[in-house]
Amino acid sequence: MHSAKFIEVLKTFSKQEFKRFGTMIISPYFNSEKVLVMLYSILKNHYPDFSGKGMDKHTVFKKLYPGKDYNDVLMRNVFSDMLKLTEDYLLIESYKNDEFDSRLRLANELSRRKLIKLYQKNLDKAEVLVADKKAKDINYFKKILLIEQSKKSHEVTHKDIYINPNNTEQQISDSITIIFLMEILYRNLQLINIQKKYDFNYRLNFEKEIDQFLENSGRMYLEIAYIKYYYYTFKLLRSQDQKYYILLKDLIKTGIDELSPLEIRDIFTSLSNYCYVRITNGEDGFIKELFLNQKEMIYHNIYTTAAGNIPNVFFMNIVTTGLESEEILWVEQFIRERGEELKDDSKADTLHFCNAQLSYFKKDYDSALRELSAINVDDMTYKHNTKSLYLKLYFELNDIETFLSHVDSYKHFIAKNKLVFDKIKDSINNYIIFANRIFCIKNEIGKYDQYNLPELKREIIKCSPLINRPWLLRKIAEIE
Repeated sequence: MHSAKFIEVLKTFSKQEFKRFGTMIISPYFNSEKVLVMLYSILKNHYPDFSGKGMDKHTVFKKLYPGKDYNDVLMRNVFSDMLKLTEDYLLIESYKNDEFDSRLRLANELSRRKLIKLYQKNLDKAEVLVADKKAKDINYFKKILLIEQSKKSHEVTHKDIYINPNNTEQQISDSITIIFLMEILYRNLQLINIQKKYDFNYRLNFEKEIDQFLENSGRMYLEIAYIKYYYYTFKLLRSQDQKYYILLKDLIKTGIDELSPLEIRDIFTSLSNYCYVRITNGEDGFIKELFLNQKEMIYHNIYTTAAGNIPNVFFMNIVTTGLESEEILWVEQFIRERGEELKDDSKADTLHFCNAQLSYFKKDYDSALRELSAINVDDMTYKHNTKSLYLKLYFELNDIETFLSHVDSYKHFIAKNKLVFDKIKDSINNYIIFANRIFCIKNEIGKYDQYNLPELKREIIKCSPLINRPWLLRKIAEIE
């Protein structure tokens, strides 16, 4: 019996929900079958697992139908009726929990019954519920559309709309247009994100048509924050034009009250991804821009997970970009004040790595090595980051044997790791190769002792993909 479908539903009920469900079962309005009341009484003693002695089908049947031989068809019918009741309960609860939908449905029914004053009263309450909504997202405009359609239906039924024209038709048309634009822009944005991540080719619908519309006769719709967000983000991903980067940054300043925290975080993610692309292409000025975006995320408090923790990768990234931006005092304070917000199971390793980076930038290499040696986690992100920092430390300490040995092990680690995308592997391998060449020139090792430094510098500037480009260029400048 534990596999019955209605049992699966009941297992999701809280204690209060199960109690309210019992109240529903004993109500003649919802249920006239006494056998279902009896079944609920049996189930009540086995909540919430509905297992154990006495919960098999045959035992339950004997309690429901004393003196009768077991009948599987009859038992299945009882189970089917109970499943229907659980589904009805969920529908009723869903209806009760959506105040807007409940109010609008009631208004429409009152209109049908020609109770005009009560219709208007409930429609007004539905409009207030929509007006109170802060984020003007697609659901907001869908509710606006439902309200306007209700008005239209009411007017057709009870008024002479040809004598008393109003703005309802325009409101309906505008709402449908807004919803369409939001839906298609959002879908195209999702498709292009998946396409870039997994190299899968999708067909994007209405791309040129929406461009032409929004840039001309439909420009007024770009006054809506969510359409701005979807459109500018899509255009930034599609074109990598800095114009859309600037427009998205402006949207954060002007439209932040109309967007939800999730969308604001997504905008910052798009801005950060754009910075990463520019940095990868050798435009290191975007490191500072990336850092400023990350600081804005902290200011708006949209960097934490649902549990209230700072994601480890975000924490490490902001420490890295902050140090590369020469904001050492800010980073030191950030680690000290925000470190407690890291998730407990990885807090220690994250702090050890970030403190190692901080010590490296302070040129306290012994402290950096101690912090790195304390990291004990089997995760690709940590392993790569620690190996990258070890390489920098061995370079600074000018330990030739240790540095060359580490370069070799780092190369093998990246080559063997199947979880790393080829483009990422290339960017890391290029970093290792260039670091090795600079080190060999510095120490006049092998064929590199006569190498042309200006030519190597040009190679590093042109090379893409490549991580740690600013560090590599700093090391060449120091030798020069």
